[in-house]
Order: sequence, then C-alpha cells, then structure tokens
Amino acid sequence: MEMKTGAHTVHNLYYHIVWVPKYRRGILAGKVGERAEQVIRHVAEEYGYTVDTLDVSPDHIHLLLSLPPKLSIADAVRTLKSITARTLFQEFPELKRHLWRDSLWADGYCANTIGGLNLDAVRQYIQNEQEHTP
Repeated sequence: MEMKTGAHTVHNLYYHIVWVPKYRRGILAGKVGERAEQVIRHVAEEYGYTVDTLDVSPDHIHLLLSLPPKLSIADAVRTLKSITARTLFQEFPELKRHLWRDSLWADGYCANTIGGLNLDAVRQYIQNEQEHTP
C-alpha cells in the first residue's frame, strides 16, 4: 500500500465519490462528458487532489479520489461540482434546457472511504462501470 507524505503526516486517504446531474438526466454523454472529465482532472490538479480512477457516465460520475488530511471531502466535492457546473454551462448553454433553476448537479453525493485492501476492487468497479451502464 503506497503511503503519501505531507509536512507532518503520512497518509493514504481514498474516497469513492458518486454524484449525479439534477433529475439524473443523461446529459453527460459525448463532448459534455469528455469536457466534464477534463475539468474534474484540471480542478483536482489545481487544488491538490489526486484522481486515481474516474468514469463519467451519461447520468452519473464515479470518482476514486485521494485527498491529503488537511482537506475535507465536503469541500472537495463542493469545489469539483461548482467548477464543473460553471464551466459546462458556459461551454454548453443548451444544458440549461434539460434542467430546472440552472442547477447542473443534484444537491447530494455519495462518498465512501476506501481502505488499502479494497482499493483495487473499487478501481476495477469504476473502470467496468461504463460497460454495465445502459
């Protein structure tokens, strides 16, 4: 199990995160989904998150993310969701036709912590998720 180091820490903190567009609309297909993935990766790099595995399906996003201990999962998800929404609305204004009140994402999200023994299983699940999505 690979450990990361900080100024005064040694850590291995992984989160499996899932979030969906408002009304679980299948709006993340094609170029929109590709751009969402680019934005997520860019935001992660800018904010010090590590994207381990990412799958953008038409109606949801699966992300295996590693964070340093000084960052909260709530702040990371809020940052990822807000910046992707703003960017996607700017670049694909037609998305607003499919949604209500200019919100791209549903309010909530699912986050699970992942221990070292389960890390490969979660990676495999996310990588195979696209194959099982209708």
